[in-house]
Amino acid sequence: APKNKEDIGEIGHYQISDTLGEGGMGFVFKALDSQLNRIVALKVMKPELSSQANAKSRFLHEARAMAAIHSDNVAVIHQVGEQNDTPYLAMEFLKGQSMAQWLKTHKDTPAETIVKWGMQISKGLAAAHKKNLIHRDIKPANLWIEEPDERIKILDFGLAFASDSDDKLTQTGYILGTLEYMSPEQIESGKVSAQSDLFSLGCVLYQLASNHSPFSAASQLSILNNLASLTPLPLRQIRKDIPVSLSMLIAQLLNKAVDKRPASADELYLRLKKISNELSSQQPGASAKVQQSPPLKNLNNKIKAPTQSTMPVGKKLFLIIAAMLALIFFFAQYNKKSQPDHLEQTNQTINTDRPPLEDPWEVNDTQDDIIEEEFILEDSTEED
Repeated sequence: APKNKEDIGEIGHYQISDTLGEGGMGFVFKALDSQLNRIVALKVMKPELSSQANAKSRFLHEARAMAAIHSDNVAVIHQVGEQNDTPYLAMEFLKGQSMAQWLKTHKDTPAETIVKWGMQISKGLAAAHKKNLIHRDIKPANLWIEEPDERIKILDFGLAFASDSDDKLTQTGYILGTLEYMSPEQIESGKVSAQSDLFSLGCVLYQLASNHSPFSAASQLSILNNLASLTPLPLRQIRKDIPVSLSMLIAQLLNKAVDKRPASADELYLRLKKISNELSSQQPGASAKVQQSPPLKNLNNKIKAPTQSTMPVGKKLFLIIAAMLALIFFFAQYNKKSQPDHLEQTNQTINTDRPPLEDPWEVNDTQDDIIEEEFILEDSTEED
């Protein structure tokens, strides 16, 4: 078995080219998969731990379980193996940096970024919890910000589960987690649940907003005291740009009572998504966009103006004059037209002894003369 990282040059079909890091549980290398010709990150368990049969079997079991997780927010495990009694796992090689590195150069993370990353970590944890995997070591160093889209990837499930030691304090950082991100129940009894990971995630989100972890202190004893008794200052009192809903949710994640935290990573995701929607609606100009009238161009497409004729003006004028002449001719002919046949028959029936009149108006004149004569005769009789 290898004694240190310099002794490892090749494991299986992985050719090691560089050292990426070293943790409490093992080494992390950059290696070439000679079979598939791709670069991977190779994690190898430390010899002193791999010699513990129980620890090694647990490492292999949990690493294989992690390989079954399918999530965009969990690092992909390509292979789990063992060489010379030393277990290892090969995972995707990620570009970017850890959140711990990112925090060294960034302060006062915007609320939108906190919520976005919180949603992504929640999705990764939800996928792991459905496989009955509890991470136990959620912290900035185990969260990778992938380039170029800043997608979060959760690392080190297998390493967090590997150790079987009962010395929780002296092995802090690679047995049960990093002390200042650990849940109270993780320290007191070692019994953990999905809500234990959510407590650790709450610590990470609090640090993104405030630039320090909520229970940090100068010594381990002071950190333990803070975890047992300290209630962190509400984020809203530290930064006024943090939404009240986000401040309250993170405070709930940091509750020392397990049943006071969100019930699951899925629930946490939905609550963060709701806050994300609220933040989107509060963006400058968001309300104006909702109430803004449709562009004139689009409006013209919907309400079309009356279609104008393309007929030449001269032709229009000619048609108008022709129509007027037709009307004049019609009325002229109407006045000259003789009486209709049905009127002539009526006249002949009523006045059988009189010849038909050529002009219909003569009937009216004659009738007027008769009435006038009768009226004169009546007047003469009254005078006599």
